[in-house]
Amino acid sequence: MSETYTLKEHLGPAAITQIGHALRRAEPSFASEAFARDACTGLDALELKARVAHVVEALEAHLPRELDAALSAVVRSARDAELRASLDEKSALFVAWPLIDWVPRRALAAPEPALHALAQITSAFSAEFAIRPFILAHRELTLETLARWTNHSDEHVRRLVSEGTRPRLPWAPALPDFKRDPSPTLPLLEALRDDESEYVRRSVANHLNDIGKDHPERLLDIAERWMHDAPAPRQRLLKHALRTLVKAGAPRAMALLGFTSSPRVEGRLTLSSGALALGDTLAIEIEIKSLADRAQCFVVDYAVHFCKAGGARSRKVFKLRDLELAPGETFQSRKQIKLVHRSTRRLHAGEHAVELLVGGRSATTLSFQLTTSPS
Repeated sequence: MSETYTLKEHLGPAAITQIGHALRRAEPSFASEAFARDACTGLDALELKARVAHVVEALEAHLPRELDAALSAVVRSARDAELRASLDEKSALFVAWPLIDWVPRRALAAPEPALHALAQITSAFSAEFAIRPFILAHRELTLETLARWTNHSDEHVRRLVSEGTRPRLPWAPALPDFKRDPSPTLPLLEALRDDESEYVRRSVANHLNDIGKDHPERLLDIAERWMHDAPAPRQRLLKHALRTLVKAGAPRAMALLGFTSSPRVEGRLTLSSGALALGDTLAIEIEIKSLADRAQCFVVDYAVHFCKAGGARSRKVFKLRDLELAPGETFQSRKQIKLVHRSTRRLHAGEHAVELLVGGRSATTLSFQLTTSPS
C-alpha cells in the first residue's frame, strides 16, 4: 500500500461514520446515516484533499441551518472525548479536517462567532488551515482577534496565531499579501517570541523561516534585533528560524549563530559504490579535518543531487550536525541512503551525486550511477 493511499484512507467510510456518530452525540437531530451515505458516495475516486472537500459538502447539507446551532454541534463533535479516544493521533487529524474546514465553508460571512469556534476547536485539532480564509476576507478583524489571542491561556490558541498566519504554510491556502510584506504579522511574532511553550515558539521559528525564504534580509534584521540579550529559549528559536539561510551559507546568519566565517578544513567523501540499483543502500563516509590553528565551529550538511526524468538534477540538502574542531582535529561520520521511491520523490536512472557542505559551502562532490530496472 502506498503512502498516498494510506493517507487518503484515513478519511474513509469508517472515519465518516465516526464523524456522524460524534455529531449525533452533539446534536441529537443530526441525520448521521444520511450524512454518511452522502459523504461516502463517490469517495473512492477522490484523493485526500478532494475527500475533505466532499465530506465538507455533506456536512453542509446535513448540519442545522441555524448558524449558532451548527457551530455548536461542530465544536462539540471536534472536542468529543469518545471520538478522540477511538482514534490514533494520525487518524484523528484527518477525521477532524472536514469538521474544521466546514467552519469557513458556512460561516465566512460571520467571522466573530466563527473565529470563536475555531479557538475552541484548535484545542483539540489545529485550525491553521481554516483560519486563513478569514484572514483573506476579514483581515483587520482577524488580526485584531489574533492579537488578543497572543495572551490566551491555551497554548494551542497561541500557536494558532503564528501557525495560521505563516506565509508559506504547507498544504494551506496562500496568503499572498503576507508573502509580499510580512509586516502585519510581525507584532504577533514579537508577542510570542518568549512564550512559555516550546510548541508555540517552534511555530514562531517556522513562521520566521517562511519569511526568510522571500525576505532573507528582513529575517536577518529581525534575528539581529531579537538576539540582543536573548534568553536561551529565544536563541534556540532563532537558530531554527535561520536554518534555511544557514543551509545556504548566508554569512550574516552564520555570524549571528556564532559559526566560524569561512572555516579552513579538508573534506573527504567516500561512497560504498559508484554503481547502484534501485533498492540498494548507498553508504557515505565523511571525513573533515581542521586546517586552522585555532578552534573552529561550523555547520556540516550533505546534499544529494537526484537525477530527474529529463536528466537535470534536483538538489536536496540534509542536516548532519553542528561541529566544533580543535586545530588539526578530524571528524568522521557515516550515513546511509536507501535508494527507493518515496511519496515525495521518484528515483530515475542516471548520474546522481553526493556533496559535502561545510559552513554552507561545497567541500567536495562524488557521483554515482543508478539503474532502476534490470539490465
